[in-house]
Amino acid sequence: MNNNMSAMEIAANLRKPIGEKGLKVAELMNKGNATFYNELYKSVNWEDGMRVLEIGTGNAKHIPEILSQANDITYVGVDYSKTMVETAKNNNPNQKFYHQDLLKLDLPEDSFDLIFSINTVYFLNDLNLMAKNLKKYLSNKGEIHIGKRPKEDMEKLNEITQFNFIKYSNEEVILALMEEGLNVLKVTSIKETEKSLANSKVSLHSDFIIANGN
Repeated sequence: MNNNMSAMEIAANLRKPIGEKGLKVAELMNKGNATFYNELYKSVNWEDGMRVLEIGTGNAKHIPEILSQANDITYVGVDYSKTMVETAKNNNPNQKFYHQDLLKLDLPEDSFDLIFSINTVYFLNDLNLMAKNLKKYLSNKGEIHIGKRPKEDMEKLNEITQFNFIKYSNEEVILALMEEGLNVLKVTSIKETEKSLANSKVSLHSDFIIANGN
């Protein structure tokens, strides 16, 4: 926890980082999402020339690692927070970033070989519209990787997640993807090292729901 912010303030800035507090929370997100990104690097079949779209870039300090996975990767990032988009552009001046809402996604690019999003699904009130918008920008052979914590983990984090988080189960996300015509390939789950929370230790998981349009 950050001593200068209440749990409610942290929750609000996890949803939409704003200003100096948003920048501080973005650094916390980098640490909290590290296992997710490491699993993404392992699970994707990276190929030269891949077109990659990330929803929820944060401060985008991880972009060089993504670009190093293969040659000539084209990266596009989208974030709901103007603070994060501006920061991401400063950190990665050669990449494209858009200040948009996933539920109102409107990009000039027509297709991507990899679309991924990590720990953003809790802030969406329409999973079917999410799935529909992601499918719209997916190439014929492309994959969608949605990283999230299982519902049980979100309950463990209730000190923060009680504030404007929707604690979706993996099954709810899977159902929305399938209802929009996407094929769920698999669900992966990595148990993380125990973390300190308040006066106790908690075990969390980095889950990915992986789908394609075939």
